[in-house]
Amino acid sequence: MQLYHDFHQEYPHVQISNEYFRKVMRKLTKRRTIQTGAADCRLSDIPSVLTDRIIHKICYRNCYSIDEKPFNIKKLHVNSAVVPNNYKGQIYNPIHKLKNLRPVYLIACNSFHSIVLLVLSNEPYNICSLNGLISALVDMFPSHSPNVFFLIDNAKFHQVDDENKELTSLKNISISYTAPSTCFFDPIFFYCTTQVHFIIS
Repeated sequence: MQLYHDFHQEYPHVQISNEYFRKVMRKLTKRRTIQTGAADCRLSDIPSVLTDRIIHKICYRNCYSIDEKPFNIKKLHVNSAVVPNNYKGQIYNPIHKLKNLRPVYLIACNSFHSIVLLVLSNEPYNICSLNGLISALVDMFPSHSPNVFFLIDNAKFHQVDDENKELTSLKNISISYTAPSTCFFDPIFFYCTTQVHFIIS
């Protein structure tokens, strides 16, 4: 409640309900475990993130999230077999069909209702490949798209070149970087998680 009060004091012109603020707060402050450990958001970023969303009319319907995830297939191979206690037969060494496969790198753009573009690669992505994806995405949108936002996290190689900045501005597309250490705009994470479960099953 104190944070909501502080938010109103700092941004008195922004009208936001207590219920919506608490809902966003729960998302932002929820601790989750990812491959690199646990990530929390910076509480000091919450007011600016909320204000920017309201001022620029950013909502889930006009956002397109761009992110990459590596899949280490070697983690999926079987190392052991479970047999009943009364089993007396021989247990053969498991065949590691997946152990020689290289990691797969996925980069995708998705909206709230569909996957807009999906690319798989055997090589890690870099600035050049990211800008190629953005260029292909821009071509998919009509001229003067109403309030379209490409959301990119602040990884080191997520730098948009001048040519793509010019193309996006011509089509009224804004490129926005998510706040550090937050999962506020992370719809791609859910998609990648479901793909991992699908591959394992």
